[in-house]
Amino acid sequence: MTVISRKGRSVKYNQLSVLVVDDQPFYRNLMNEIMRVLGVPIVSFAVDGFDALDAMENAIPDVIFLDWVMPDMDGIEFTTKVRSMRNEVARMTPIIMVTSNNKKSQIEQAVNCGVDTFILKPLAIQSIIARIKEVIERPRDFVVTDTYIGPCRRRNKAAAGQYFGKYRRYDDPLELTQGGVAEKRAKQYLKGLTTGLNASLASLYTNDPSAIEELHKTAQKILGIAGQIGDTHLSKVCWSVITYMEKFGRTPRMRPDIVATHFQSMEALINTPSSEVLVRDEVVKGLNKVVMQAIQSIKVA
Repeated sequence: MTVISRKGRSVKYNQLSVLVVDDQPFYRNLMNEIMRVLGVPIVSFAVDGFDALDAMENAIPDVIFLDWVMPDMDGIEFTTKVRSMRNEVARMTPIIMVTSNNKKSQIEQAVNCGVDTFILKPLAIQSIIARIKEVIERPRDFVVTDTYIGPCRRRNKAAAGQYFGKYRRYDDPLELTQGGVAEKRAKQYLKGLTTGLNASLASLYTNDPSAIEELHKTAQKILGIAGQIGDTHLSKVCWSVITYMEKFGRTPRMRPDIVATHFQSMEALINTPSSEVLVRDEVVKGLNKVVMQAIQSIKVA
């Protein structure tokens, strides 16, 4: 067995290069916006593992954010190929697996293929910052054996306070350890938030700026709770309406009906079981299309 020390360094976002590998435009756009906010100057994108391998031939990033489920070459296969590269710098590139898979067996699979750490969808900027700091400031030593190539897998190597139990991270969805109880309580609270918005939604039609501020705060609250319970669809709708309000909220182009439709859709998603994926997908796709068209109209005008 060969153990290669990987020394940590302070995170300087303005000097980082990041490769985002995801087949979904929504998450590529979301990551691009988050990296822009953090001040990361070099952000590259790939739609699958093959595309990502091509990108790494031109430039080796400091960090890779890698989706698990992708066509042609998924995240597991891509990670295995990276860890087998002859170029040692490329082979040891920190890989953060981005996934909706949160079962114990799935987490073990991600760790055993050689990823440094993982982050669960829906994405939150606080979680992304924490993961970047983890792989840059506190990287695990790199291990090369006949059966495994990748970061040290020992759980007790994690920084103090990062884990609560063997497979529990501080920002993983609550149901990972608490079953459905936490999710039910969160959804009850969410219902209270959405049903109490009638006055603010009505005020939108009178161009009341305080209504936008109130709705923006509420959308941020719902986004945070959606992240805790792992509701990807609800998170997407929250991001969509937040993006729309930040772009149009104080301009004549702001359409109250679009904002109202988003919040009505949030309420519908809260009341729709997560098992009805097709119904939830259609809600998200329709709203995202409306917002993107509205943003594009500003660029054209």
